[in-house]
Amino acid sequence: MVALQVFTFAAVLEVLLVARGALSSYLPDIIRKMSLSSIIILIFAVNYTTWLIYRLMIYPVFVDPLRSFPGPSSVNGLKLLWFRLTTTVIPAERYVTIAKRFSNDSVIALRGLGKTQLLLTKPDSIAEVLTDHPYDFIKPPVVRKFLGLILGENGQFFAEGERHKFIRKNTRPAFSSRALQDLYPMMWTKALTLTRLLRDEVQQQSTAADSMGTVDICPWATRASLDVIGIAGLGREFNMLKNSDDKLFKAYEYISEPSLEKIVYAFLCSSFSYQMVQRLPFWSLNVTFRENIESIRRIAEDLVREKREAIVGKGDDNFDILSLLIRSDNFSDSELVDQLLTYLVAGHETTSLAFTWACYLLATHPNWQTALREEVRQALSSHLNSSSSVSIQHKDLGSILESLPILHGVVEEALRLYPAAPILLRVAAVDTHLCSRPIPKGTWILIPPWLINRSPEFWGADASDFRPDRWISPGGKRPISNAGTAAGNSGSLTFLRGPRGCIGQNFSRAELRCLIAAMVGQFEWTLAMPEDRVVPSGAVTIKPANGLYVQLKSIGPE
Repeated sequence: MVALQVFTFAAVLEVLLVARGALSSYLPDIIRKMSLSSIIILIFAVNYTTWLIYRLMIYPVFVDPLRSFPGPSSVNGLKLLWFRLTTTVIPAERYVTIAKRFSNDSVIALRGLGKTQLLLTKPDSIAEVLTDHPYDFIKPPVVRKFLGLILGENGQFFAEGERHKFIRKNTRPAFSSRALQDLYPMMWTKALTLTRLLRDEVQQQSTAADSMGTVDICPWATRASLDVIGIAGLGREFNMLKNSDDKLFKAYEYISEPSLEKIVYAFLCSSFSYQMVQRLPFWSLNVTFRENIESIRRIAEDLVREKREAIVGKGDDNFDILSLLIRSDNFSDSELVDQLLTYLVAGHETTSLAFTWACYLLATHPNWQTALREEVRQALSSHLNSSSSVSIQHKDLGSILESLPILHGVVEEALRLYPAAPILLRVAAVDTHLCSRPIPKGTWILIPPWLINRSPEFWGADASDFRPDRWISPGGKRPISNAGTAAGNSGSLTFLRGPRGCIGQNFSRAELRCLIAAMVGQFEWTLAMPEDRVVPSGAVTIKPANGLYVQLKSIGPE
């Protein structure tokens, strides 16, 4: 953008000189006869046209330090920008098309009016950024300023270097295998609460002749996941499944609900700055967005204060994430609020979205839905009724759910096909190299889980197909990891990898097992809307743009 500033400064200087008559003798008669306002318009038009020619024709060929990287022309970059600003379809879909054109390259340069960005499409380039030099590539500061309002600017998600290592060390006990096994009964209870409330919803809509009704899965998934992270994250019962008017739920629902206006808003805030966009007049979204952000932060501040008082005054011995951080005595209240925001958002968003998309996939693949139902009801038939007096010891519940091969395959395929964040951004914090080519400090890097997770190179010709059997042993007896991928662990990027990989990925998988198993064990469902209306959309994460309406049919015990 430096060149744009130079051309703008030149235009302003020329206008001042013309206004003072300093250039009158150098201007042709046709221009001298024009009004001052017309001359000003002409000056800016000429300068910006010159800048456009420079950006699209001269800079990419002769000046750009990244000109050695292959990629589409600057004109195609403009098409991509237009695509992002005029449609709710996720940009990752366009990146798939670009990657096919440059299928032999690990790094593809995306050129446009702004800085050239580098799209990573192969395991070697991705490993350099995520595994080999993870702290040389940080989250863009302008993105951090914007998303930090939602995720906590000083939370684990945005922490870098030693600070990130320190936070991860302090939170690791909450995500240990033992801690996870202890959480299974709570997750299962919440899953059964969800199915009981859905059954009530169905009964209100159904006649005596059937037990069918239509529901939108999206808000139910969000409420269930927030209830789980409320207990696991701060030892607090939100009861959002039973209270859809909760202020925290309403605020998150508003912020995450996809719309073209919000996508444009997020693009502007991430490209320029949130503070600059907030100064734009007559945009009501500025007010409502700010109010919801402030509401979430106030609630988080109250939760931190209450938890600290409980630990100090009442000897609260819970082992939720917030309790661990407070007992470490290494975080101020402001830092704890940021950590809490990180876990509230990241802790519920990935799971709620994956559960939503799993319901969609099972609705459109009834054969797998039937097979999964048979597996779940055979293994957990006595535990699917929330009023059952049968108790499941934590060691049994976790091991039962984790041993079910079809359930495992459905969970992994939903996470693979619909990663919560289809595109992740990094920026080079130092002058460095990528695939043996120099890249300057400040270079933006695009890491596309959506592209990698659906790549035929890694997953075969049916990469975009829903195939839970990818994750099941040939005999169909046990779950396996990364089966059928040509790239092993490089085949899926849903949770990233390396030191910055998602610390809560196994937590998310455990919650998904509970939600999906409880759902499929008690309902049959089909789509209650045209399939072409189920469109992945969103500025940061992806959810169905028009909701996910399914027709549920309650099924009784075997």
